[in-house]
Amino acid sequence: MPKVQVFNPPELGKPHSPYSRALRVDGATSFVYVAGMASFDKDGKPVGGDDFEAQCRQVFLNIEHALKAAGADWDNVVNFTSFLKDAADIPLYAKYRQAHFPGMFKQGNFPPNTLVLAARFSHEIFRLEVQAVAAL
Repeated sequence: MPKVQVFNPPELGKPHSPYSRALRVDGATSFVYVAGMASFDKDGKPVGGDDFEAQCRQVFLNIEHALKAAGADWDNVVNFTSFLKDAADIPLYAKYRQAHFPGMFKQGNFPPNTLVLAARFSHEIFRLEVQAVAAL
């Protein structure tokens, strides 16, 4: 397991959601790049309908499956890029992360996250997509 050190310099202010401003990884020999995951099941069918929280659950479950397949877990994640379809979902996404990230990242080392608004995803019903990078 690589050594991970998070940085939240006071000059940048406290993050408004569970993420860190910067992160350093020492000792990593391999990286896992998880493609943007949307709310789909193993058959490629959309999950969650218009329920944003249900879509979040499926997105992060899909990321977890990809991590496990590569021999990683949440503590290996060093970066997220989150794409939302609607700016109105930003508070819902922050609420989801506040509720679930402490259980996922038990040491409190929340990875940096870049949030991007996207016009559309591969399926009209999708409201978010998240990609991840993990260090092994």
